Amino acid sequence: MDKIWPFISHHWLLSALFILLLIAIFIFEALSKKQSSAHISPQETIQLINRHEAVVIDIRSREAFIRGHIINAIHLPFAALQKDIQKLIEHKHKPIVIVCEQGLESVKAAKLIEQNEFDHVSILQGGMKAWREEDLPLEKGK
Repeated sequence: MDKIWPFISHHWLLSALFILLLIAIFIFEALSKKQSSAHISPQETIQLINRHEAVVIDIRSREAFIRGHIINAIHLPFAALQKDIQKLIEHKHKPIVIVCEQGLESVKAAKLIEQNEFDHVSILQGGMKAWREEDLPLEKGK
């Protein structure tokens, strides 16, 4: 500890850059946590639907949606979501859960929805694959 002050005084530019880098990392982390959607498990999704009337938005293809989707899910493929986010305005103050096949494509949709100032957006972690692996109920058709 005795050698830190002489090091800082001899290498003040390096020390200043290190401190600025640390500050930048903290700011970046704080902003990313504020803007990132929560990834929730299938069980947490069920609780959100049952307790808080969450709206499930399925962004998969029409064929995949017809083969099986979460009960009462709204089918809105990502391309349609980009063009017509207004279809979701009535659900702006409800929790929203975004669902895709494996939980990867939902991140883009969640960011788009968050940019339109929706209150609470979550992503089904693992997507419909995780839902099926847990043997949870599916609705077919529509």
